[in-house]
Amino acid sequence: MMSRFLSALAATLLAGAAQAGELAVIESSGAPALPPGGVVADDRPLAVPAGGRVVLMDASGRTLALAGPFEGVPTLKADGGDSRLLQAVATLVASTGHDVTTVGATRGYAWRIGSVKTLADVMALDASEGGRACLYDLSKAELVRSPTDTQPEATLMAVNSGEAATLAWPADSPRIAWPADVPLRDGESYLIEQPAKQTVAEVTIKILQGEPASLPGRLQQFVEAGCDDQARLLLALMANEAGKGG
Repeated sequence: MMSRFLSALAATLLAGAAQAGELAVIESSGAPALPPGGVVADDRPLAVPAGGRVVLMDASGRTLALAGPFEGVPTLKADGGDSRLLQAVATLVASTGHDVTTVGATRGYAWRIGSVKTLADVMALDASEGGRACLYDLSKAELVRSPTDTQPEATLMAVNSGEAATLAWPADSPRIAWPADVPLRDGESYLIEQPAKQTVAEVTIKILQGEPASLPGRLQQFVEAGCDDQARLLLALMANEAGKGG
C-alpha cells in the first residue's frame, strides 16, 4: 500500500518551495518510474503499468489515484494552492528519514497505519506506544491500543497532577473513551501502564484551536504542531480516500 515515502520527497521539496503545477507522489506500487517521494509536473504524461497504483497530491492537498493500466496527463491540475502543505509533508519525511508505512516498525506503530479507515482512527490516542497527539474536541477523545495488547485493564495517570483512573478494555473494541476522572490539559503528559507489559506508554497532549474542515488543513496543523504519528495516519487515510475516487 503506502510504500517508500522517502527522504527524496524531503530533498526535492525542501530544496525550494513547492510551486503550483507540481504533484507529489505520495503512494506508489508497481510503477517504478514514479517512485514515492517524487515530484512531477502536472502537465507531464504519466504511465502506470497494469496492476500498478499511484496516488498524487497537489499543493492544495487534493489527491488523485491512478490505477494501471494508465497513460496520459493526470486530470488533477494544481491550481495555486498553498505550497506550505507540501513543505509540511516534506518536513515530516525529513524528520524521520523513513517510509510512512513502516516508520512505526521501530516502535511497534505500523499496525495503526494498516488499520486506519476513518478520521476517528487518526484522532485516537495511542495507549500502546504513546507519543505526541493533537486534539480539537476533548469530549470526543478516545484511546486505542494494539491488537497484541489483550489485558482487560490498564492504569492511566497524569504526570503533573497525579490524577489517575483504571481503564477497562472491552474485549470487542480496540478503542475506549478517555476517562472523565482524568482531565485532558494542553502540554500534559499521561502514563498508560498495562499489566504484564514491560514498557509504559506516555502520551503528550497538544490542544489545537480552529478545527479545519478539510483533511489537508488538519495535515498541515498536525505537522506544524509536532503530531507526526497522526500526520502519517492522516496521509494514509487521504491516500485511501483517493483510491475511492473522492
